[in-house]
Order: sequence, then structure tokens, then C-alpha cells
Amino acid sequence: MKTAYEEVTTELEEYKEAFAVVLKANNTMSKKITKSNKKIAVISTKLLMEKERMKYFLSTLPTRPDPELPCVENLNSIGLNRKYIPKTPIRIPTSNPQTSNNCKNSLTEVSYMTISLLGFISLI
Repeated sequence: MKTAYEEVTTELEEYKEAFAVVLKANNTMSKKITKSNKKIAVISTKLLMEKERMKYFLSTLPTRPDPELPCVENLNSIGLNRKYIPKTPIRIPTSNPQTSNNCKNSLTEVSYMTISLLGFISLI
């Protein structure tokens, strides 16, 4: 038969062993977290540097296309002469707002429309 002292001592040893296992697991996790935090810091620094590099790169780009670039073509060079480009804007009267959903009524409410596209004029 065990005495109370022996029982407490045995229980204390069990707690010490359990504590040692938990402490070892805690230290292992702590090392893994530290390693992960270092990786995150390196990646964050690289990302910040890349953002700054892209910001600088975008600030150096011209806001208007350069006519010297081969991808920007002159309208005359692709066969569109000025006589085919609309000279007058599209005119749509807006004095009477269209409230009807009926297509027929909408067409009669618009008294005229001038469209100049590729040199053709159409009146409605």
C-alpha cells in the first residue's frame, strides 16, 4: 500500500513528464512560427520593392501613344482617307424626351436624325 507521499510524488512525476512533452512541442511550434515569420518578412519586402518598381515604371510611361510606335498607325496609312471620316457629328434632337416604349411612337417623335458615316448621309 502506497503512502500519500508516494502517490503525490508519482502524480508529480507524471505531470513533469507531460509538461516536458508540451514544452518540447511548444518550442518546436515557436521555431516554426519564427521561421514562417521570417519568410513572410522577406516576401513582404520583395512585394513592396516590386510595387515601388512598378509604380516607377508606370510613371515613366507616356500618357499619350507615341505616333512613332509601329503599333500606332496613321488613319491614312490603313486606307481611311479624310473624305470617308465623318465630318459632322451625329445630331439627335433632345427637345422632346421620349417616354414611350413603343418603337413606332419613338420613331415618329424623332423628327430627324442626321448621321454621317463613311460619307453617307441618312435622314429619318
